[in-house]
Amino acid sequence: MSTTIEIKDSGYAKLLAKSLPRPIHSEAEHTRLTEMLLQLDERADLSPEEEALAEVLTLLIENYEEKYHPLPRVSPNKSLQALMEERGLKHKDIWPILGNKGLLQKY
Repeated sequence: MSTTIEIKDSGYAKLLAKSLPRPIHSEAEHTRLTEMLLQLDERADLSPEEEALAEVLTLLIENYEEKYHPLPRVSPNKSLQALMEERGLKHKDIWPILGNKGLLQKY
């Protein structure tokens, strides 16, 4: 069973007029909307209208970042190797989790 939260159009319209969210095409606009989203994320008492705005901002920011700053495709082994290096881990530290002593011996 899903719960629908009532969003007041007048309140949401005021938030939209203040924030002017639109598709992002520049770093300046990305920065502006990201800062706005971070301000909303810092609060625990968001209204339903603010939650809806945060969702819209998230979608716009994600779309821009996927288009203009895509993450490189990395193999699982390379990802694991990078995480191990970042945390100063050796093969002996993680093989019990992987359940295979030989899987990462070269790392």
